[in-house]
Amino acid sequence: MQYVIRTSDRAAFKRCRRRWNWSSHLRSNLEPTRTAEPLWTGTGIHFALEDYHGHNRYGSPSDAFRAFTEACRKLPKRLAYLPDGWREELDLALGMLDYYLVWLEGRDPLKTYWINGKPQVEVHWEIEIPWDENSPFAWRLDPGDTIVHRGRFDRVVIDEHGRLWIVEYKSAKRFEVLHFETDGQCSTYSWSGSCLYDQEISGIIYQQHRKDVPDEPKFLKSSGKYSTNKSQLTTSRLYRKALINLYGDIDIVPSDNIKMLNLLHEQETEDSDKFVRRDRIERSPQQIQAEGAKILLELEDLVNDELPLYPSPTRDCSYCPFVGPCVAFDDGSDWEELLSASTKQREEEPQGWRQRLPEPGKLQLQQVQAKPPVRLQLPPGQ
Repeated sequence: MQYVIRTSDRAAFKRCRRRWNWSSHLRSNLEPTRTAEPLWTGTGIHFALEDYHGHNRYGSPSDAFRAFTEACRKLPKRLAYLPDGWREELDLALGMLDYYLVWLEGRDPLKTYWINGKPQVEVHWEIEIPWDENSPFAWRLDPGDTIVHRGRFDRVVIDEHGRLWIVEYKSAKRFEVLHFETDGQCSTYSWSGSCLYDQEISGIIYQQHRKDVPDEPKFLKSSGKYSTNKSQLTTSRLYRKALINLYGDIDIVPSDNIKMLNLLHEQETEDSDKFVRRDRIERSPQQIQAEGAKILLELEDLVNDELPLYPSPTRDCSYCPFVGPCVAFDDGSDWEELLSASTKQREEEPQGWRQRLPEPGKLQLQQVQAKPPVRLQLPPGQ
């Protein structure tokens, strides 16, 4: 028998055993019948960045996302992959991706690593985990059993010194940075990347995209000036353009606006602003070795058919796709009926949309316009 362990599976197991039991391919292998908007949008953004930083068949990330959307619309009903609010999510994603190109201006786009004419984007990998009779979980396995660890790299890049980095994309409502030191995914990717490319991985570049787009600086009709409100979602580039459009010369801009411009500039770096952020995360050989030891210890539970399965309630349970059956399980209701009605067997390769991608130049969604991230409107009378 072959046991397939995935990074996401390990995370789900440690988060909640009951959810893992229902969702894992090692167990019930269930997924919600309806696709959640964040999952759909994240998948599309991953594909858009995969295409743009790879062969760039569609010419821009936003057109690649349009192609993804068209492909999802072509799926047969049984494989439907469009969430209810897909049109709003499409508009948001296009704005995010258009802004990403603006964000890259003057910044290092990172150089994608290529092997034999193939860009290292959306890299699926599989590594066999060796075991013997001395392994802590050996008593649960038969002599011919194998264990493989599978995963996927969003992108692999090479720097000016010839060092490899693995890029991981995330899109969310806010940036998360406090988990980097203990994030097992970063350690696992450093280990697996070194095995896959036969050279040491320098680290992980964690690239986050905030699910929002910049606003134009707010113009105050009462004062005839641009707002200095620190909470407005804009950028130093947009604010500077607005000031120059209004005053003609940055040297005659009021001091309070200059202070606001400087504040915005101070909040932005080579690798971040309010909407896109990159963090470089390194792992020492000792940390990578420790993560390998954790994988081996976890396997004793992951391959245990008699493992006790219990939930781990937190405030995040309201976002769990299994919350209904879980509550019913505990209150004595018919949880099996609820589970059956709200889930389906997970597709082994839920990417049928890839086979339905339109040819470049033949997109049908060109008329859908994103919120322009860089258009400025002059104040009245200008």
